Amino acid sequence: MVADDGVKLDDVIAAQVSDGVRTNIVWQLLAYLVLTSSEIMVSITCLEFSYTQAPNRMKSLIMSFYLLSVSLGNLLTSAVNQWIQNADGSTKLPGDSYYWFFTAMMLLASVGFLFVAATYREKTYIQTQAEGEVTP
Repeated sequence: MVADDGVKLDDVIAAQVSDGVRTNIVWQLLAYLVLTSSEIMVSITCLEFSYTQAPNRMKSLIMSFYLLSVSLGNLLTSAVNQWIQNADGSTKLPGDSYYWFFTAMMLLASVGFLFVAATYREKTYIQTQAEGEVTP
Protein backbone atom coordinates (compact mmCIF):
# COMPACT_ATOMS: atom_id res chain seq x y z
CA MET A 1 0.00 0.00 0.00
CA VAL A 2 3.03 2.29 0.28
CA ALA A 3 3.29 2.23 -3.53
CA ASP A 4 -0.35 3.31 -3.66
CA ASP A 5 0.52 6.31 -1.46
CA GLY A 6 3.33 7.25 -3.85
CA VAL A 7 0.96 7.10 -6.81
CA LYS A 8 -1.65 9.13 -4.91
CA LEU A 9 1.00 11.76 -4.14
CA ASP A 10 1.89 11.86 -7.82
CA ASP A 11 -1.84 12.16 -8.66
CA VAL A 12 -2.24 15.19 -6.41
CA ILE A 13 0.78 16.85 -7.98
CA ALA A 14 -0.44 16.05 -11.51
CA ALA A 15 -3.87 17.51 -10.70
CA GLN A 16 -2.25 20.73 -9.46
CA VAL A 17 -0.13 20.99 -12.60
CA SER A 18 -3.26 20.39 -14.74
CA ASP A 19 -4.94 23.28 -12.93
CA GLY A 20 -2.01 25.56 -13.79
CA VAL A 21 -0.36 25.61 -10.36
CA ARG A 22 3.44 25.74 -10.47
CA THR A 23 4.95 23.08 -8.24
CA ASN A 24 8.47 22.49 -7.05
CA ILE A 25 10.49 19.53 -8.37
CA VAL A 26 10.94 18.36 -4.76
CA TRP A 27 7.36 17.07 -4.80
CA GLN A 28 8.18 14.77 -7.70
CA LEU A 29 11.33 13.59 -5.94
CA LEU A 30 9.25 12.80 -2.86
CA ALA A 31 6.86 10.69 -4.97
CA TYR A 32 9.80 8.81 -6.51
CA LEU A 33 11.29 8.24 -3.05
CA VAL A 34 8.03 6.71 -1.79
CA LEU A 35 7.62 4.55 -4.92
CA THR A 36 11.24 3.35 -4.82
CA SER A 37 11.02 2.55 -1.12
CA SER A 38 7.88 0.50 -1.65
CA GLU A 39 9.48 -1.36 -4.59
CA ILE A 40 12.47 -2.26 -2.43
CA MET A 41 10.26 -3.49 0.42
CA VAL A 42 8.08 -5.57 -1.91
CA SER A 43 11.05 -7.07 -3.76
CA ILE A 44 12.84 -8.13 -0.59
CA THR A 45 9.67 -9.63 0.87
CA CYS A 46 8.84 -11.53 -2.34
CA LEU A 47 12.36 -12.85 -2.76
CA GLU A 48 12.52 -14.05 0.85
CA PHE A 49 9.09 -15.66 0.59
CA SER A 50 10.02 -17.37 -2.68
CA TYR A 51 13.26 -18.64 -1.20
CA THR A 52 11.81 -20.00 2.06
CA GLN A 53 8.72 -21.58 0.51
CA ALA A 54 10.53 -23.49 -2.23
CA PRO A 55 12.02 -26.94 -1.68
CA ASN A 56 15.82 -26.95 -1.82
CA ARG A 57 15.95 -28.45 -5.32
CA MET A 58 13.47 -25.90 -6.72
CA LYS A 59 14.74 -22.62 -5.25
CA SER A 60 16.20 -21.31 -8.52
CA LEU A 61 13.06 -22.21 -10.48
CA ILE A 62 10.76 -20.50 -7.97
CA MET A 63 12.99 -17.40 -7.90
CA SER A 64 12.83 -17.31 -11.70
CA PHE A 65 9.00 -17.40 -11.51
CA TYR A 66 9.13 -14.34 -9.24
CA LEU A 67 11.33 -12.51 -11.76
CA LEU A 68 8.99 -13.66 -14.55
CA SER A 69 6.04 -12.12 -12.71
CA VAL A 70 7.94 -8.82 -12.46
CA SER A 71 8.68 -8.87 -16.19
CA LEU A 72 5.03 -9.68 -16.98
CA GLY A 73 4.01 -6.67 -14.91
CA ASN A 74 6.40 -4.51 -16.92
CA LEU A 75 4.95 -5.90 -20.15
CA LEU A 76 1.42 -5.14 -18.92
CA THR A 77 2.42 -1.55 -18.20
CA SER A 78 4.01 -1.27 -21.63
CA ALA A 79 0.89 -2.70 -23.32
CA VAL A 80 -1.37 -0.26 -21.47
CA ASN A 81 0.87 2.65 -22.51
CA GLN A 82 0.70 1.51 -26.14
CA TRP A 83 -3.07 1.04 -25.97
CA ILE A 84 -3.83 4.50 -24.56
CA GLN A 85 -1.88 6.37 -27.25
CA ASN A 86 -4.03 8.14 -29.85
CA ALA A 87 -2.86 8.71 -33.42
CA ASP A 88 -2.50 12.46 -32.83
CA GLY A 89 -0.11 11.94 -29.89
CA SER A 90 -2.66 12.49 -27.13
CA THR A 91 -3.70 9.77 -24.72
CA LYS A 92 -7.01 8.14 -23.79
CA LEU A 93 -6.12 8.65 -20.12
CA PRO A 94 -5.11 12.32 -19.86
CA GLY A 95 -3.73 13.94 -16.72
CA ASP A 96 -4.31 12.28 -13.41
CA SER A 97 -6.71 9.66 -14.83
CA TYR A 98 -3.59 7.78 -16.04
CA TYR A 99 -2.38 7.44 -12.45
CA TRP A 100 -5.83 6.60 -11.11
CA PHE A 101 -6.05 3.79 -13.67
CA PHE A 102 -2.88 2.19 -12.30
CA THR A 103 -4.04 2.83 -8.73
CA ALA A 104 -7.23 0.89 -9.52
CA MET A 105 -5.17 -1.92 -11.08
CA MET A 106 -3.06 -2.14 -7.90
CA LEU A 107 -6.23 -2.24 -5.80
CA LEU A 108 -7.61 -5.10 -7.93
CA ALA A 109 -4.32 -6.98 -7.59
CA SER A 110 -4.43 -6.47 -3.81
CA VAL A 111 -7.96 -7.86 -3.61
CA GLY A 112 -6.91 -10.87 -5.71
CA PHE A 113 -3.94 -11.37 -3.41
CA LEU A 114 -6.25 -11.51 -0.39
CA PHE A 115 -8.04 -14.54 -1.86
CA VAL A 116 -4.76 -16.31 -2.64
CA ALA A 117 -3.33 -15.52 0.80
CA ALA A 118 -6.45 -16.84 2.54
CA THR A 119 -6.09 -20.26 0.92
CA TYR A 120 -2.29 -20.58 1.01
CA ARG A 121 -0.81 -23.17 3.37
CA GLU A 122 2.70 -22.25 4.42
CA LYS A 123 5.50 -24.78 4.51
CA THR A 124 9.01 -23.45 5.10
CA TYR A 125 12.07 -25.05 3.56
CA ILE A 126 15.34 -23.85 5.02
CA GLN A 127 18.48 -24.59 3.04
CA THR A 128 20.66 -26.99 5.00
CA GLN A 129 24.23 -28.06 4.53
CA ALA A 130 25.02 -31.36 2.93
CA GLU A 131 26.66 -33.99 5.10
CA GLY A 132 30.38 -33.45 5.49
CA GLU A 133 30.23 -29.86 4.26
CA VAL A 134 32.30 -27.41 6.26
CA THR A 135 31.15 -23.86 7.03
CA PRO A 136 33.92 -21.30 6.37
